[in-house]
Amino acid sequence: MNRSEHPGAEIGNPFSHQQSDSLITGLCREMEGLRSRCDQLIEELARSTEETLGERLRRELKALHQRQQDLRRSVSEMRRGRLKDSLWLEFLDELTRRPLIT
Repeated sequence: MNRSEHPGAEIGNPFSHQQSDSLITGLCREMEGLRSRCDQLIEELARSTEETLGERLRRELKALHQRQQDLRRSVSEMRRGRLKDSLWLEFLDELTRRPLIT
């Protein structure tokens, strides 16, 4: 097998192909976890009558959106790196661009 078959085997790439896929898979799972938690927060906000709880839930919601932005930046950085052609990266990019609130 040559290097084009295993992008992680390229000189200067700190991750193997398997490690890169594993990293991106974990980030995809995290993105889905963010979306799931966001749905829970929206439901809790709709039921909440207590102001302090509502504030806490809104802060957490804001933190979830910030993490989504962080993941988007990570995707952009990976695209500039050696993972440009990764199908997992394309999938993660799609997930990070979808709205958290469904």
